[in-house]
Amino acid sequence: LPSVAYSVTGRGLRFADERRDYGIREVLRAVDSCGLESRLTTVDLRDQFDVSIVVESHIKLIIGDTENLSRKLKIAEKVLEDEMFATENKIKVDLTIDGKTGVMIDNQMELE
Repeated sequence: LPSVAYSVTGRGLRFADERRDYGIREVLRAVDSCGLESRLTTVDLRDQFDVSIVVESHIKLIIGDTENLSRKLKIAEKVLEDEMFATENKIKVDLTIDGKTGVMIDNQMELE
């Protein structure tokens, strides 16, 4: 997440840049309602134009900006049904360009 201005257990987070608050919450809602939510390892929201999601600790979804996020997540769900994702290889799925999904095995990739 981006810098947090206020955090108290049991209360909502307040981000240093309040303008980003709505966008972050929209991303979290979309992620929570997609069919991948139980398989997610991390969601990187530090940069609103470079969002990425790690699935099952070895698959990195490169989302880019959050335009058409629900659609990107539905595409990711379908792509991840392929048996090639049943391995432990580190795999990058590029969803940044609408209508053009790229898949690449990259065992050297950092997933942090």
